[in-house]
Amino acid sequence: MDPNRLRTIDEVFNAALELPLAERESFLINKCQDDPDLRKEIDSLLSFEQIPDHFIDEPPAAVAAELFEDKRSTESLIG
Repeated sequence: MDPNRLRTIDEVFNAALELPLAERESFLINKCQDDPDLRKEIDSLLSFEQIPDHFIDEPPAAVAAELFEDKRSTESLIG
């Protein structure tokens, strides 16, 4: 990708991040009005900001161990 394009994406994205959510939409409309591809790129990057910090509170190994845990009942079905 063109270095100037990357710089534009970076500048608009970082400026949008610094704005309150209520002001972002009008800012992006203004900055990206003639460039729908820029808007799609910025929207894509901003969507990753919506993922909560606590998305995975446990380490992946602990989650995997729970998934593979033997869930068979210890009660006998005989008799």
